[in-house]
Amino acid sequence: MDKDSRLMDALAAAGGLLPGADGSRLNLAAPLYNMQKIQIPYLKDNQSPPRLAVSTDLPPAAFTPEKAAPLPVFQRVQQTSSTAVPCAETVTGNGLFLWPTDNRFLSGSDYSSTHPGIDIAAAEGAPIYAADSGMIRMEGDDGSGYGNLVEIDHGNGYSTRYAHLSVIGVQACQGVHAGQWIGAAGSTGNSTGPHLHFEVTFNGEYVNPWSVFPAP
Repeated sequence: MDKDSRLMDALAAAGGLLPGADGSRLNLAAPLYNMQKIQIPYLKDNQSPPRLAVSTDLPPAAFTPEKAAPLPVFQRVQQTSSTAVPCAETVTGNGLFLWPTDNRFLSGSDYSSTHPGIDIAAAEGAPIYAADSGMIRMEGDDGSGYGNLVEIDHGNGYSTRYAHLSVIGVQACQGVHAGQWIGAAGSTGNSTGPHLHFEVTFNGEYVNPWSVFPAP
């Protein structure tokens, strides 16, 4: 039997454990510490395997785990869902305004210098109609407190706005005719209950809605 075989047999008989210089045993199956060394002397023919010493004069290297990078912090940004957009086409109304609801009763504030519209009584989900033909200039929530809002440009200087809707049934730059369903009444935005807030402007200036409705 050659010297390498005798050495391996001796290691196998020891269960993979080598005696150290300090009487401890080294498990060859286990990983060594950083900078730890095994000293194996030269084995001559017909010589019994020597005791193997482990150098322990160097302490194991300190391990410092890396700090995990902090998670990014996301801030919620309030966005408006719709703004007024220019449309390639125009639809011109005839200036003969219709009531935008099935009734003609107020549920709250009338037109005044501090309230540039009228609050018309309307139950949740009640149909809302275009007061005159025109082009949808804006639909959605612009973040101003009107909630779900539809604005119609009537192409003759007049525009109308329909606020606090629960449902919007039109899209921006869609043409509508007088009396067409455009949505449903609701209480979105700054509202204390279901109703329709209705505004009229002429060349950008607020107009009392009562002045454009036909006489009863």
